[in-house]
Amino acid sequence: MENIAVWIAEGKISKDFLCELIESLIFEEDFSEELKFKLALAVMGDIDSNG
Repeated sequence: MENIAVWIAEGKISKDFLCELIESLIFEEDFSEELKFKLALAVMGDIDSNG
């Protein structure tokens, strides 16, 4: 979880994507597979940081 703060600072995760992550934490037991995949791609730099 601490890594998410670093990835935001590095610009790998956008504010919009951060909102998706927070909503998932609040309303779901765990991140969905789709969200996990999207996070992995964002961190690896394979997709635009804006989503």
